Amino acid sequence: MIYSEILLPEYAPKEFADRSVLWNAVENFEKGSRAQLSREIEFSLPCELDADERLKAAKTLAEFFRDKGMVVDMNLHNPDHENPNPHCHLMLTMRPFEKDGSFVKKKCWREYDLDKNGQKIPTPKGNDYKSHKVYATDWDDKGNVEKWRALWADIETDFYKKNGYEITAEHRSFERQGIDLLPTIHMGAAVTAMERRGIKTEIGNMNREIKKINELIISSMENIERLTDKIAFLEKEKKSAGQEKENEAPVQEKKEDSLTAILMEWQKNRSAFIQDNNIRQRTDTKTGNIKNFSSMVSFLQSHKIETLEDLHRLAEETKKQRSDNIHRQRELNAKLK
Repeated sequence: MIYSEILLPEYAPKEFADRSVLWNAVENFEKGSRAQLSREIEFSLPCELDADERLKAAKTLAEFFRDKGMVVDMNLHNPDHENPNPHCHLMLTMRPFEKDGSFVKKKCWREYDLDKNGQKIPTPKGNDYKSHKVYATDWDDKGNVEKWRALWADIETDFYKKNGYEITAEHRSFERQGIDLLPTIHMGAAVTAMERRGIKTEIGNMNREIKKINELIISSMENIERLTDKIAFLEKEKKSAGQEKENEAPVQEKKEDSLTAILMEWQKNRSAFIQDNNIRQRTDTKTGNIKNFSSMVSFLQSHKIETLEDLHRLAEETKKQRSDNIHRQRELNAKLK
């Protein structure tokens, strides 16, 4: 554990800042056989950010839950410093507070449906009245999983941009994004145990090969997406600037600039803008930007991409390769069965 804090909402007793007092009080209150003591949320933290920025990002999400009325028990971990895996655990209380600092006793209750005259509406059998449940909060709504995942993706993206990274976090799975990666083969307990002991197996080797192909597909698709967005933005800026000079010079047929040349020009102008405006950048941010730019130029050159048409052609070829690989993998899985 590298950081721990309890965030208290409005009306929560101050003594709940003590972890043992908080969870003992929760356990003493939630006595039902089906009672749920807490809700746990675990999420990874961006390795690109430094420790302070990761903490600020995690606290942004924690403060969202606190402002909704939950006590938030926040803990940050980074168990392996050689292979960093920074992540955060949030333990959330399940009930809001009354103004006197006590837990709300009823999380939901029954309310009768009324007709236009304000009268209760009988059920068809006539032995009761129509009614509906009213909830004290929306915390238990099943749709929150999607909303909260999207919220964390937005927070990550904001912190990436604040720190100079042109990265957009995505909470949806590759399948939901329409990216069909190759499925790995289920290894089973015996094969898994052999792999853990360092014994290479046929299935394990196949899974390692599948992961390499997936990494290549993801890398290609991410580079294509980043480049397409970047080039579209640069072309738009260039056209906007060119409109001012449209009538000043005679029309001449000009060869379209290569994508590499456009990126080089953009990087040059960006560096000049930072220098002219005395914008200070952290060393790791500057290094990250240079690596990002270099990787895009290297990708263009290695795939001999000169124009947007070349880029779109590669995108289509990558999609076809992905589909072919999935088809072959399914045939292989069928044979193994």
